[in-house]
Amino acid sequence: MAERSTYAQGEPCWSDVTVADPRAAQDFYGPVFGWTFVDQGEQFGHYTMCMLNGAPVAALSPPPPGSEDMPPVWGVYLSTPDVDAALAAAERAGGRVAFSPMDIPGSGRMAYVFDPTGAGIGFWQAEGFVGAARRDEPGAVGWCELVTADGAAADRFYQAVFSYEAQDPLPDVTMDYTVWKTDGREVCGRLATADDPPPRWLTYFGVADADGTAATVGKLGGQVFREPWDTPFGRMVGVADPFGARFIAFQAPPDR
Repeated sequence: MAERSTYAQGEPCWSDVTVADPRAAQDFYGPVFGWTFVDQGEQFGHYTMCMLNGAPVAALSPPPPGSEDMPPVWGVYLSTPDVDAALAAAERAGGRVAFSPMDIPGSGRMAYVFDPTGAGIGFWQAEGFVGAARRDEPGAVGWCELVTADGAAADRFYQAVFSYEAQDPLPDVTMDYTVWKTDGREVCGRLATADDPPPRWLTYFGVADADGTAATVGKLGGQVFREPWDTPFGRMVGVADPFGARFIAFQAPPDR
């Protein structure tokens, strides 16, 4: 278990999912992850915090007005001390602005861009709310990675914006995978593949039992798009919620 009160520049600090029916989403995610929920009210568009043991770990969001047909997706936000500077760097590196910087009163400042490969990514500047208060345990985010067909373009863009250090390929991993590090610490990854479009950031959530989670997802109207499989980093299962938003549930090895 890991309580978090700060995030490094470029480290994924928050994940939220846009769904047409947040109430129905609660009926799914509550049993899957053991979450409870706190609606932030009309002032914040009924943005709903997902709580694990009383701490915020993710959120559910209705589509913005006029965007009701946007596809359901788990979005990832990267921490930055200066959203405006990060956005300027992103534009210089070939990114396209989706949402200009905006203030969330009492919480922080955010922006959203599309990287040159087409994947959407949020930038978050904490001013009262740092992001997920718990990480790396069942029911919380444990990893985030960019999945794209153009790994080289992704590397150039994100290293230009966040000065990531690129780690050599992981042992026993034959795919084109790069781990990005900040101050020598692994913070996120990049998978280059032509087999899984469209480009997107993917969120991994910890679970106590990957096979049991797969069964629960099916019972609650979700979909298992990849059956549980074993990796050096734990047992994983690829699933989608009833709206189609995909994520990975992973059961960490006992020694990790």
